[in-house]
Parts: sequence; structure tokens; C-alpha cells
Amino acid sequence: MFLFFILFIGCLFKTIFASLRIPYTGLIILIGFIGGILFNIFTKDDTFLTITTASPDLLVGIFLPALVFESAYRTEYHAFMKSLYSILLFSIVGYLISLFSISTLNKCLFLFQQWTFLQCLMLGIILSITRPITLMRQTDYGKTKRLSIILEGEAIINNSLAIILFNAIKSFVVNDQLWHTIKFFKTTAIALVGGIGFGGIAGLLEIICLPHFYDDPISEVTITTAIPYMLYWLCK
Repeated sequence: MFLFFILFIGCLFKTIFASLRIPYTGLIILIGFIGGILFNIFTKDDTFLTITTASPDLLVGIFLPALVFESAYRTEYHAFMKSLYSILLFSIVGYLISLFSISTLNKCLFLFQQWTFLQCLMLGIILSITRPITLMRQTDYGKTKRLSIILEGEAIINNSLAIILFNAIKSFVVNDQLWHTIKFFKTTAIALVGGIGFGGIAGLLEIICLPHFYDDPISEVTITTAIPYMLYWLCK
């Protein structure tokens, strides 16, 4: 009940505050925070506790495909390709610079904790995609359409790259394995090529199939919702 109630409140507030210059992402975080506190105080249902103690992989598997799909869906293809070089510069080069800078700083800060560089690298992967600019994506403070496309495209590629790197490095840290360069690049290449390949195939199939369900909204919604989740679990 808590999950569906929060989804309803999120949609309601998005409609209400659509004309206001308020960052929607920040608003949703605030609503979720307040809603969680109130739900925990005024109800005896343990659903909220179950959600907070659930597996992180389960929560990521539920929310991440929808979030990535929503960002990609709102991005205009032609504008994206026109700004592709700028997007790649920010999302790959800029991300790697931020990643190694933060990881090196983490290594210095946690020197007495005897953190390995791989552990610092995992923390850097997480922190490098936590950008304050994402809270401002819904505002119009002098933001041009080109800048909007660059921010959206950078977020999509940036987050995807972070997921690939995190999963590739996690096996070394969790299993306490020694660093193996060939294994790392092999895992990364398989995830990268496989993700792009499966994504392209799924996109083409969806383009081919959806026109046949033009007068069937239920099938359109089902296919559009199912494909991102199927791709996520397949590539995972």
C-alpha cells in the first residue's frame, strides 16, 4: 500500500506543481521522506519496514529500468545525435576524471582504515553519479534546449557506465579476488556490447510491433513497460 500511495502522490504533485519553478526530483525526495515518517508513525503495518530492509538488488531491479527508460523516452533522438560529442565528453571523459579524482581522495581520507584502492574506486563510482545538477533538470533557469538534451543524455550514458563499472569491480571486492586486468576488460566489454546490442534489437522489435497495437492501449502499455525490465534482467 505504501508504494502505490507514494506513486499516486508523486503523480499528483507532478501535475499540481507542473507550472511552478520547483525541481521535481527534489520535491519527490522531500515527499518520500515526509511520507515515510508519517506512514511509520500512524500505521502498524510493517510494509515500510519490509521495504527499507529489502535487498538492494531487488530495489534497483524495480526502479532502475523505469528510471532509465523514462530518461531515454523523453530524450529527442535527433537532438541527442546532434549533441552526441558533447554528451560523450561529459558522460565518459568527465565521469572518469571525477571517478579517479574522488577515488584518490577517498584513498587519502580512509588511509587509516586500510581501504584498498578498489574499495575506494567503488565508492567513487557511486559518488561520481550523485550530481547536484540532476536536481535542477526540471527547472528553466536560463536552460536552453541543447543544454537540456546534453544533461539528459549525459545522465543516461553516465549512469549506464557506472552500473557496468560497479558490477565489474564488485566481483573483485566482494570475493576478495586479486585484480585481473583481462577479466575486468572482458566483463566490461561483454556488458557494454551486449547491452547496446540487446537494446538496439529490442528497440527495433518495439518499433516494428507497436504499430500493430495502435488501437490496443493495454498492449501498448504492457509492451512498453515489459521490454525495459526484460532487457535489464537479461543483461544483468
